[in-house]
Amino acid sequence: MNLKKNLGFSILIILGLIWIIFPVLAEPSLSHEEWKNILAIGDEIDYLTGADLTLFISPDHYYQIPGQQIVLSGTLKGIFGPLSNASVLIERYNGTNLSSVLETVTNANGVYILTDYVNETGPVDYQAQYVPKDNSRESLKSDRYQVLVNWQGEQNILNEEISFVNLNSTNGSFQNYGENLSLSLNANSLEFVPGESISLFGYLVSYHKPIPYAPIKIYPDIYSNITDPINPLVPGQTKQDGRVNFSYHLSGPDSVHFFLSYQKNQNEPIYRSNTISFIPLESGINPPARIVHEKETIIAYLQNETVDPIQNITVFGWYNGNGGSGVPLSSLDLVWYNFGEKIWDRYQNSSQVLTNADGKFECTVKAPQTPGMYLLGMRRRPGSVTSNQLYSNVLALSVVIPELKEDYKEVQPTGNILLQAQQSPIRLSDKIGINISQKGFDELDTTELSLLLYYSDNGYEWKIFPYEEIKRFSEEQKTVFIQPDKPGYWYFRASYTNLSQEIVSSDVLVVPVLPSEK
Repeated sequence: MNLKKNLGFSILIILGLIWIIFPVLAEPSLSHEEWKNILAIGDEIDYLTGADLTLFISPDHYYQIPGQQIVLSGTLKGIFGPLSNASVLIERYNGTNLSSVLETVTNANGVYILTDYVNETGPVDYQAQYVPKDNSRESLKSDRYQVLVNWQGEQNILNEEISFVNLNSTNGSFQNYGENLSLSLNANSLEFVPGESISLFGYLVSYHKPIPYAPIKIYPDIYSNITDPINPLVPGQTKQDGRVNFSYHLSGPDSVHFFLSYQKNQNEPIYRSNTISFIPLESGINPPARIVHEKETIIAYLQNETVDPIQNITVFGWYNGNGGSGVPLSSLDLVWYNFGEKIWDRYQNSSQVLTNADGKFECTVKAPQTPGMYLLGMRRRPGSVTSNQLYSNVLALSVVIPELKEDYKEVQPTGNILLQAQQSPIRLSDKIGINISQKGFDELDTTELSLLLYYSDNGYEWKIFPYEEIKRFSEEQKTVFIQPDKPGYWYFRASYTNLSQEIVSSDVLVVPVLPSEK
């Protein structure tokens, strides 16, 4: 009997402890909202903590046609998942002024969607906003996007700009200042394909003799009657023959106009050349709607992320200034990185890229010849406005060997050369051991070919492994050792070649080399 009493008393004590420590278990009929409060450990919950409000525009193009339907959609999610039946406001700005407010409601999945039609021309900004009903906190806003409504297509753009161009000025003309000095600007062609590079050259002559090593400024504009220039591009300098060269990758759909200026000393007159105008042959890439960042940013996109060797690639995007507006007619550089995130100053650092009137840039260059993964981006160089550099997001480019055509496979080898590091990473004091193996060369007499091993300490300058012993071998596998002379990433590639061409190549092997242990 006492045993039963003690057992019952113990059970009551245990149930009491459960009630005190875990009151949730004692109340099975809690509502969903009460459960959320309990999970917040007693604090008053802010359903917008960690929340996210997105906005998407379709068609996702910056240049829009007046009267075209624009679909606005997005999601509203809080810390506990989607917020359903929530009122979302879409604010539409015409320039900097609020022109209208559209309202919609999220569904059970926190998704909203509505359409808009914009008939007025000019820049239009959209931003989604969620305001809590109890005004318990500030409203939640999405990114702000801008489109330009006035784009009528290539033909209309060319018709609008054709009046600015003097087709007889292709060869340039001297702007004379008395008989002592003349400054000219010339171009081989006044038409350009957006993304491709255009070249300009000028001459500075005094008394019919060239003025060497003189500082020359070049000014761009979207209007042909430039009267008050304020922002020159990166200046140039005449050579010994008085000639100065400039080149830029221009972006559509705008025409661009240039002239040169020269000032010998600060207190002396400023001399100006003739103006020449460039017309786009096509409109170029219509990029996504521009995200209006308040801070200065460069947003870059890559048209094709996987390409064949030496195939054209196009980088495009936006240069936004402080305050969110696009920076017009500003020069940027295309830069390449290695895996150590250092700039490849000696590899495809192209001529400058010039933004258009809206801050858009477009640059087309050749992809690298060697297959592999490459990193690239855009950079604003220091200039007259600021001494700081500004970099875009980093883009990844894959260069791959094109697939063999069906009618060509019979005469091509089907084997592979495989490279494998014995240890990765290694220390600087150790040697890099590379295993070289070959498979599948049944129809190819490898004894008639030379096996070459290439190595590089930066990824773009390649050297041939010097030892003769790897030139010819028929074993299934061979190992070679290389002593690195500096830390960093080391790159290796092997190939079979005959007297005239490379027959087959391995993938690029990357081995990190760490500093020696102290």
